[in-house]
This record gives sequence, structure tokens and C-alpha cells, in this order.
Amino acid sequence: MLIEFEFEPIYDVLKRIETHPELIIAIKSPYKNVVQVFIPDTTPVEHADFYFPSNKLMVNRLPNEFIKSHPNLFADYWEATGKPRPSFDEVWATTAHLLKEKAYLIELSFE
Repeated sequence: MLIEFEFEPIYDVLKRIETHPELIIAIKSPYKNVVQVFIPDTTPVEHADFYFPSNKLMVNRLPNEFIKSHPNLFADYWEATGKPRPSFDEVWATTAHLLKEKAYLIELSFE
């Protein structure tokens, strides 16, 4: 399925973080509907140059089919913040390679 392929690297990173929480440098929830996760930029990521552009943000609305295929993954990330899970229709993924911090940023925004 084309949609799955396009977002598979993002899924792979989220799943790797979920199964290896020791990778997390920091996890934040600065807003009611946002989870930010920072991992070392030494973490192997498929197509990292594309999905984690250096010092700029890449924002993608995740397709509904993708979200429906992985509902527990998104619920787990939200629950990690300790906040009540918001209702949402969309999930936006923002990614970046933060060179100064030597970290990858993965931000999930639940809209």
C-alpha cells in the first residue's frame, strides 16, 4: 500500500522508541494536544536526510488509514505524557534534525 510505504520510516522510528524507551533524550508535552520526543541523531533512521531535515521542520498530516492501522501506537505516546487523551480526528507529525542538540525531533500533534 503506497500510504504505508510513504510513512513507514516515521512508523519505524515511533515503534523503535516505543520498544526502546532508553533512546529518549526528552519527552515533552508543551501544549494540550502535542507530544514531543527527542532521540539521539545517532539512531539509525531510514531516509533520515529526507524525513529529518537539518535545522528545519518537516510537517506531514498522517493519513487516516495510517492512524487507523496503528491506533495503539498513538495512544501509547499520548499516555506517556500523563495527560488525559484528547479526542482527535487527525495526527500531524513534525520532524527535524536538530544539529546543535545532536537530536532528532518527532512531534505528534493531535487535532
